[in-house]
Formats: sequence, structure tokens, C-alpha cells
Amino acid sequence: MQRLSRRTQKILYLLPFLPVLSVFADVSTTKKIHQLPSELKFSQDLFLIILMILVVLVSRILIRITERKRLTRLLKNCNETILICDVSGNLKERITGIFWEGSLLDFFEKENHWELVQSLQTVAAMAPDHLMCLNLTSLDLEQERYYQIVLQNMLKYRNIQGISVTITDISEAKCLENRLFRSRETASHEARHDPLTSIPNRLYFNEAIKRRFARLERHKEETISLLMMDLDHFKQVNDSKGHDVGDLVLIHLSKMCSEMIRGADVFARYGGEEFICYLDDLNPKDALEVAERMRLKVEKSEDWPEGVKLTVSIGIVEFKGETLPDDLIKKADIALYKAKATGRNRVCVFDDDCR
Repeated sequence: MQRLSRRTQKILYLLPFLPVLSVFADVSTTKKIHQLPSELKFSQDLFLIILMILVVLVSRILIRITERKRLTRLLKNCNETILICDVSGNLKERITGIFWEGSLLDFFEKENHWELVQSLQTVAAMAPDHLMCLNLTSLDLEQERYYQIVLQNMLKYRNIQGISVTITDISEAKCLENRLFRSRETASHEARHDPLTSIPNRLYFNEAIKRRFARLERHKEETISLLMMDLDHFKQVNDSKGHDVGDLVLIHLSKMCSEMIRGADVFARYGGEEFICYLDDLNPKDALEVAERMRLKVEKSEDWPEGVKLTVSIGIVEFKGETLPDDLIKKADIALYKAKATGRNRVCVFDDDCR
């Protein structure tokens, strides 16, 4: 069809010259014309001129019709809706797409009307051919759809005199983007939380304490206390009751201790039956009270699975200008070792005797 239209255009472009060629190609006709009276010659010349003008006009109309049909075929399966509207959003012409509304405002939700009107007015005040892009939502069969709208100022074009509006449905791309975002969030959460107890894991804790150390460098007046906890004789529970019961024990301990800390604190499973917690901006005296409450709650708990009875040993250290989080963690581990070495079920604070 495209080749045929090109041939048609070539023929149409030659049509204006056919009368001239037909007149001057025949010499006898030319002689006859010269033999006619001047009035008839003038009338015949005028007729030929008018005929040529008509042929030119008809040829241009046919070319436009051909181009219009070609453009219609090209845009028939276009995924975009292209409209011409006025500054108020009233529809003047639909170029492509399906659009049943009489105004852009009727197509979108009411909460988007103000933004759309402001955008139309802004584009109208811009220089010709300048573009403006915005994203809006609309309800389609009670399902939210996402649209990208491109506005272009064409008010100064005599054959348009409006604002070009290109509406692209980006719902599928937006849904895919949301799914990818949720997948990343889920993957990030799973990578930083213990799958058994659902509390933060070692990776989460290390990232959190590094951020806290960076803040401590800027705010010298603040401090933190680190708490390292270990379940006493946990291996005996696994050996005598089985690993299923051991898992329930870890879940129960995690729940108890997580409920005893503040939102700014972080309680995490550091590995096996070992847990770690940093108490944000808490001095050693207050940190010792928190650790003692945890120890007593664990000791007196009656909700252990299979009727087991367990205790914990805890080591505490206060931040004193350490440059690396690992240095502080190592001191808390030393204090924990001292608590276990001196009889378990107790809290020990790191001091010079622990070195």
C-alpha cells in the first residue's frame, strides 16, 4: 500500500503540468490557437489557467487524503491516546486512541483535577513546542490505573490552536516496578532477620551499630551500652529434648527480651544461642538495670516449652571512644565470658579486671 501511494503521489504531482504539455505538445493545436481572435485566445488562456489551478487544488486534496489514510493506518494500533484540548481541558479533537469523555477532568479522579488544570495553564504560558510531563491515576472497573501524560503547547499553530495531550497507560510497568520493589524489600528483610526468631540477625546488627558509631563521632556527648547474652546449658536442651524444642526456646527468649527494650535499641540473634543488644544513649548503671531485669525474667519464666528451666549470662560494656564497633563487641564478649566463668546466671560489666 505504501508503494502504491507513492506512485499515486508522483502522478498527482504531474497532473498540474498535463494541460500545458497537451497544449504545447501538438504543434497544429498551437497554430490553431494563434489563428484565433484575441478575445478567444484570452478566454482559452483563462480557462487553461483556471483548469490548472483546479487540478493543483484537487491534487493537493488527494495527497492530503492519502497522507491522512496512511497516518491513520500507522497509528491504528498505537498504545497512546493523543488528543487536542483547550486550556480548560475540554476535548477539541481525538487523534488516536479510545476516549469517551468530553473533558480530561472527567477521565481522572477528582484529587487529580487541580494538578491537571494547573499543568494545562502552565503549558499554555510556556513557549510553543515546550513539553511537560506528569503522572496521574484513574479508576478503571474499580482498579487503579497509572497514566503518564505529556502536554505540549500548540496554541499558536493556526491549524491546531490547542494543547496536545499524549496519554500513555503505564499500569503494567508500574505494577512490575511495585512488584520488584516489594521483592527487594522482602529480600532485604529476609537477609537481615533471623528466619527462626524473626528478630534482627548479625548482619542487621552490624549495619545498625556502624551507623550508630558514625553518629557518636559527630555527637561526643552521646553514648551507648552493649549487651552480650548467652543461654546457659542450651546444648543440654538440644541433646535431651531435641532441636525442635531448642528452636522453641530460642523463639521464646527472643520474644521476652525484645519486649523489654525501647524502639531505639536493637536486640539481635548473633549466632546459635548467643544474642547481642545495644542500648541507645544509656549509661552503664541504667544498662545494668536493663540486663538484670532480662536475667530475672528469663530465670523466673514459666512459659518455657516442655517445662525446661533456663538462665542466661550477660556481659555489658559502655562506649568509651572505641573507633571500631568490633572493639566494643569484643569487650562485651569478654565480659560475657567472665559471667559464665564465675558461675553463670549473672551479669558482668567490663572493667580493667576483664583485660
